[in-house]
Amino acid sequence: MGLLAQTRTQDKRSLEMTLTLQSKARVGEKKRRGAKSNKEKLEIAETKIKEEDVNVFSRKFPAWKCILVGAQGASGGLVALWKDSIMDVVVIRSTRWWQWLKIQSFQLQTIFFLINIYGPNNSNLKLQMWEELADIMRNDRENLFILGGDFNVIIRPSNKMGGVGWNKQSQRDLSSFVMNSGLIEIPFRTGDFTWTNRRSGFMNIAERLDRFFIASDWSESNWNSLAEILPISSFDHYPICLKIQEESALERCLFKFEAIWLWDNNIKKLIE
Repeated sequence: MGLLAQTRTQDKRSLEMTLTLQSKARVGEKKRRGAKSNKEKLEIAETKIKEEDVNVFSRKFPAWKCILVGAQGASGGLVALWKDSIMDVVVIRSTRWWQWLKIQSFQLQTIFFLINIYGPNNSNLKLQMWEELADIMRNDRENLFILGGDFNVIIRPSNKMGGVGWNKQSQRDLSSFVMNSGLIEIPFRTGDFTWTNRRSGFMNIAERLDRFFIASDWSESNWNSLAEILPISSFDHYPICLKIQEESALERCLFKFEAIWLWDNNIKKLIE
């Protein structure tokens, strides 16, 4: 589940996005818990609500706009909820696994694109998803992009603790997509893992499945970004708070070379 909240920090324009893709979360419960907050929000969430039940949202939250990709079987769907008094949100395209949203923030006075992702378990479907998203990134080099969600795959060995192995081909596929699309992963200020099986001792498994990426064009803009893992709730995924502020409000993110990029056959051509 993801949360987008706009605030002002020390008179600097800023935006906070909290990603909490919780496999068992229900938007209604999350929304009721946040009802006391006075922050203006755009909430992007995984949901178990089906397409035909979209009226559930309009009945529970009449003041909020809604875009829904309904759940199918055991796989969750994606929903975006926002108040049109603080921003304008338009869905450009959506599939079973992602939403491509155009967001015009009235407070930030800027327009950017957000792709909300809920990665499939199947490796072939994952690869298909990366190819679809790569086409979007390749054909639009002029706009600012943020990609966030449950990618359902680690990107480096240090992203996993406990358990036995991981899908190395899916790891390479994600790494190739990130590199070829010119994406930069936002480093976490705190914490290492975003998901846990919530077991103790040697049975515990923890992984970094949820993350934020920004297009490299952000580094040429007046905005800086910083991510922080928040305390876990009763669910299996940790929330992640992404803060985007004017350049003077946050330290500039450093470039970080990923060793896994060396596995990609196109890296030499890309460097040249």
